[in-house]
Amino acid sequence: MFPDDALNTKVELRLGPTWTDITPHVYTRDPITITRGRQDEGGRADPATCSLTLNNKDGRYSPRNVLGPHYGLIGRNTPIRVSAGAGAPVLYLPGGGDGDASTPDHASLDITGDIDIRVDAAMPWRGTGGGLAGKYVQTGNQRSWIFWLNEDGTLTLFWSTDGGNLPAATSTAPVPVELGRVAVRATLDVNNGSGGRTVTFYTASSLAGSWTQLGDPVVQAGTTSIFNSTAPLVVGSVFDPLAGRYYGAEVRSGIGGSAVANPTFTAQAESTTSFADAAGRTWTLSGNALLTHRVYRFHGEVPAWPPRWGPSEQDGYVSIEAAGVTRRLGQGRKPIASALRRVLSAPVPFTAWWPLEEPSGARRGASGYAGKPPMLLSGDASFTGTPSGGVGGGLTIDTNGRASAGVTGCPTFWMIAFCLDVPADIAAETATPMIQWRTPGGNPITQFSLYTAGGFNGQMLLEAVDAAGNVVFSQAAGIDVRGLGPLLITVSWRIQGADPVVDMDINGSGLIFIRPGDTSGPITSVGLNMSTIVTETQYTGGVVSHLIVTGSDRQAEVQTFRPAAAGYVGEVAAERFQRLCDEETLTATVVGDPDSTEPMGPQLPAPILDLLGDCEDADGGTFYEARDEFALRYRPRAADCNTAPALTLDYHDQVAYPLEPVDDDQGTRNDVTVERVGGSSARVVIEDGPLSTKPPEEGGVGVYDEAVTLNLAADSQLLPIAGWRAHLGTVDAARYPLVRLKLHKHPDLIDAVAVMDLRARIHLTGLPAWEPPGTVDLLADGYTEVLEPRRWTIEHNTVPGSPWRTGVLDDPVLGRADTDGSVLQAAVDADDTALLVVSTDGAYWTTDPAEPPIDLTVGGEVVTVTAVADGVVDGFDRTASNGWGTSPDGQAWTVSGTAADYSVASSEGRITFSATGAARVAALSQQADVVDVEAAFKSPVAAFTGAAAFLYVIGSYDQAANDWYALVCILNTNGTIGIFFERKTAGTTTALNGITVVPNVTINATSTYRARLKIQGGLLQGRVWDAASAEPRNWHSSFYDSTHTDGGDMGVQVFVPGGVTNGLPLVFPFPEVRVHNPQKLTVTRSVNGIAKSHAAGSDIRLAQPAVIAL
Repeated sequence: MFPDDALNTKVELRLGPTWTDITPHVYTRDPITITRGRQDEGGRADPATCSLTLNNKDGRYSPRNVLGPHYGLIGRNTPIRVSAGAGAPVLYLPGGGDGDASTPDHASLDITGDIDIRVDAAMPWRGTGGGLAGKYVQTGNQRSWIFWLNEDGTLTLFWSTDGGNLPAATSTAPVPVELGRVAVRATLDVNNGSGGRTVTFYTASSLAGSWTQLGDPVVQAGTTSIFNSTAPLVVGSVFDPLAGRYYGAEVRSGIGGSAVANPTFTAQAESTTSFADAAGRTWTLSGNALLTHRVYRFHGEVPAWPPRWGPSEQDGYVSIEAAGVTRRLGQGRKPIASALRRVLSAPVPFTAWWPLEEPSGARRGASGYAGKPPMLLSGDASFTGTPSGGVGGGLTIDTNGRASAGVTGCPTFWMIAFCLDVPADIAAETATPMIQWRTPGGNPITQFSLYTAGGFNGQMLLEAVDAAGNVVFSQAAGIDVRGLGPLLITVSWRIQGADPVVDMDINGSGLIFIRPGDTSGPITSVGLNMSTIVTETQYTGGVVSHLIVTGSDRQAEVQTFRPAAAGYVGEVAAERFQRLCDEETLTATVVGDPDSTEPMGPQLPAPILDLLGDCEDADGGTFYEARDEFALRYRPRAADCNTAPALTLDYHDQVAYPLEPVDDDQGTRNDVTVERVGGSSARVVIEDGPLSTKPPEEGGVGVYDEAVTLNLAADSQLLPIAGWRAHLGTVDAARYPLVRLKLHKHPDLIDAVAVMDLRARIHLTGLPAWEPPGTVDLLADGYTEVLEPRRWTIEHNTVPGSPWRTGVLDDPVLGRADTDGSVLQAAVDADDTALLVVSTDGAYWTTDPAEPPIDLTVGGEVVTVTAVADGVVDGFDRTASNGWGTSPDGQAWTVSGTAADYSVASSEGRITFSATGAARVAALSQQADVVDVEAAFKSPVAAFTGAAAFLYVIGSYDQAANDWYALVCILNTNGTIGIFFERKTAGTTTALNGITVVPNVTINATSTYRARLKIQGGLLQGRVWDAASAEPRNWHSSFYDSTHTDGGDMGVQVFVPGGVTNGLPLVFPFPEVRVHNPQKLTVTRSVNGIAKSHAAGSDIRLAQPAVIAL
């Protein structure tokens, strides 16, 4: 086994219908080199390549050598594949096949009660669906159960109680990996003891466990049982092929019970087709299933066979560079037809069809069918040649223009269909072209006309006339068709019951006109403005395309083409990618949730690679070629978010030298404009941060702008996409252009490397001390792989993975919103475990005790927060006289005036007034630029008499300069509380705003009230409430003033004017004073190994902030 033995590399050519091993002719003097994916932060993945050298001494690889054994079998684009044999065999089910491994029915498999099913496999766990394992037949009544993978990555267990019905339970969460190896498990408890049944799903790294529950148990009403069927037990393609690599499976009787079947494919010999498992079941492979240790590294085509030889002519060889299928698809670049033309070309032909998509200047509209007559133009009739929606142009008519064509073979009960594109601003005096068709065999109706005009409010008018031109009926549709793009309209003549009816459908809105006694003959001619019914009208307001005549029995079929007529507007990117590949007979798979991708605009005519690239560009995912089959892959943008690492590598032990990070600006984009094809635009500029548009001397990097145009469905998508692109373009992380692995020195990595694919996550640990601490998070954007007899190396081209860690609701790490601004209030040493932190903008750090632990980063050091508290919470749980003593955080209260007026007792800070006309202040030193202080207070009396008293909550208090801001609370004689803001400057006070009466608060002598003042960036906010009620969400008063911008002390003041007539002394109790900002964080230091001191003002934020994904 490699690396003790030579690497068992195999190169095969498909010569005719079979694969032929040509490995003996591959020169080992030159390595086999494979490249895949994006290179050096490229916009799109390049076609995969595989270079190798073939021995051509006998001329077998010279396509024109008539004596060569491969003459006529090789040439341009001969299929080639390369595989490496390493590790233990697996059950390999290639894509597009129908193979499986099965064992016949046996008494031990006839489980009717609790069951436990486990499958270990590597495959795309998104975008494909099928049976992982089952004892099940698709038809008939011999069904027991089937374990199923859904396209969205969830798992379903189906079972039958009678052999025919299919109760089911689906996991509440998807498998946690999009592509790779994972063991999945489902258990069915047929009687959970509560009158029901329970299905539980699990995942693990292998069948050895340990198992992690996937989502919530699915509990259903009613007990159940499993039917005892005669169906075989199958692993793999249980009637619906599910390609992948299967390592093993288990079926257990009872949850965690004994195994009744346990095929271990990794324990079998290479190429075995039948074997017995440890439980005694005999397994047989069928179809294209293989037991192989081979991993396919490349599938492609050989575009050229350049012969070479030396001067002696003793060494003839061919150095080939095979390429993935996208190389060939990129040659020629003929635009594919419009979306509607493509679908109309597929079905059984209609009686007649004129696409009318000719270029401007053409004078006839060719039939969509070879050999059929064209539609002829005369006068001012012209083709636009301009695509719109799902059509590639159309025909428009001016006043004297005409277009007509004869129709033969039309049935008596007919249908006419066409696309009409009416501008939104069609003028009142303007009409659309008049679509007309003649039915001379009718009685009395011999001609129909359908059109609209600006004066009709966009309603289509259907008119029928007799042979003399008299109007038989005229009916408006009542539907405004202006500005909706190409609409598919059908009109049919058919029988409903005993009466003939005219049935008109406009883009899915139908109208039926019953015409008893009337008859209509077959359509003999059709066109635009064949005769004039409306005079003096300018026919310039609309475009007609795809005119169809057929039988009325095909009306429902034609109406299914409506999405194509609109160009599939709103179709999500992954579904468009898959549909386009299906239409072009290209095998393709979406590796991820298709529904997560962006809705797209209309599909316009363009080369197929451009259309597939439009899907990639609109969604921001990755379009690339498969390596294990001839197929294309699309990995949605969302599939890259929050993936588990496919490889975790220790730098010193597993990563080959050199590992050289670069800090280039190839991907830097901080000014992003996104424009929608045919729509508006949106711009996002990153104005703050290390990669912002600020000049370097101000902490940014200058402007790095980009403008992109995307084919999106709606303008509402533009701003989020611009924001996401700016997010990706301003990630402050080094790029590692090359992560090199030597698999011949680390064969333990082969299994993981063989399964991982493009955009897989790689973690690097143990980097040198001069590199940033912690784990380096990367995504593999592409790679170069070199296969030699004794060496196997792979060099991953990577990009930072950190911007692809996005927010997950309720996740303990990814579900946390970061601060808008947070800094250290005071400097800390390397071993301090209490941090005083000021939030300078936005919300504060949560004080919910259920939230920690929380990882933060400050100055490159990661700390783990174990508790968050307000900076000061003084509940006065002490006694003091001649002052308020010292708060719990160790700060002494400073007081003004007579010290004896201040005391602490009964868990209250008190200010006593023995006389009126005085003010008293108690303050704590905080020096924070952002003020947020709250004081709980009581009134000393049930009501003030004579005059109101004043209570102040103060902040930004400079005692030396005698400056402050205050929220002033007026304790009115009528029991209300009024509030306003006051500014003091050098001792002079100024009322800043008018008085607001606080709602729902009345003063009494027993209640506690709370007043809160917040000052941030010049904005003053205040509110007051009864402490027995919840704090209001809204501020009662707000005002902007920027006179005092420096930090200061916080506290309270009480002023009792001389007019107050209540009896003295008056004692004002304060049960609590609380400073919300700054906050005190209790932390564990040096979580990432960095131990250092930090200065005041150091930025502090989440180590893994939640980023809102698109």
